[in-house]
Amino acid sequence: MLKKQKESGQSTTEYALLRILVAGVIFFLVAWLGQRVADSFTEVNDCIAGQKYTLSNGSFEADDLITRGWRAYNSSAIAGWETTARDTKIEIWYTGFLGVTAPDGRYLAELNANQPSALYQDIDSVPGERLTWSFYHRGRSGVDTMEVRIGPPGATVSQQEISTGRTWTKYEGLYQVPEGQTVTRFEFAAVRTANGNLTVGNLLDNIQFGSACGFEEEE
Repeated sequence: MLKKQKESGQSTTEYALLRILVAGVIFFLVAWLGQRVADSFTEVNDCIAGQKYTLSNGSFEADDLITRGWRAYNSSAIAGWETTARDTKIEIWYTGFLGVTAPDGRYLAELNANQPSALYQDIDSVPGERLTWSFYHRGRSGVDTMEVRIGPPGATVSQQEISTGRTWTKYEGLYQVPEGQTVTRFEFAAVRTANGNLTVGNLLDNIQFGSACGFEEEE
């Protein structure tokens, strides 16, 4: 009889400990899920409020520029955009030039004007944040190849090398901002062109880069 009482008391203690353990796990899961939901609401509210970081003038439409043909402008004339070219020139085409229609608006850009260089923008960023990028790319006289580079200013890393023929093609992807990186550079650099001259080719338009609000990855 005494042995049975001891076994009963032991079982009761084990059951109580199990209940405490289960309650602790449930509490942790509820707290974790609650934080995820709160973060999701914050993300949605930020999206609605337009508080997310993004580059500007992605289709080169912010300024009234040429009305035909092409022109190399000082970067100061093209809102948002900078170049590593020593002469600071950015080449802009008007839609229809050489039979090329801009996929968005009146203007598009050729990657290099007079010198092999990078075309870029810097945006504020939050470490840990996901950024999404997309753009339209086209070869000028054949297949042109360029790199998409992202990272801190002066130390960007190639994300993708792309090659496109004479048809506008959309490319997109995601980038996770690493710890300590509060400014992120998004830039393009020519790799090859159909005629061998890096200053002739790699056409760009409708460029987007910013917080991945509502972005869904393809399976």
